[in-house]
Amino acid sequence: MKDSGVLVFAGGLEEEIELAFGSDDTGEIGGPITVSGEFLGGLTIIRVTSDDEAKMWGARLAQACGWPQEIREFKEN
Repeated sequence: MKDSGVLVFAGGLEEEIELAFGSDDTGEIGGPITVSGEFLGGLTIIRVTSDDEAKMWGARLAQACGWPQEIREFKEN
């Protein structure tokens, strides 16, 4: 991804979900907020020109990491 010039940012998160904290809309802070048992393991941001290219990189990333990837467009404010 670096060599292709599409990588903007990549980073992993703490893997122990028990070490995560969450905050609700009241500002209360507590333990993890996941309900389904799934959690975000990291984040990769790429700059591409099409959805097809994003899907291709997402598939390659899933293969490299050995984990499914969710692919979404980043919406700037």
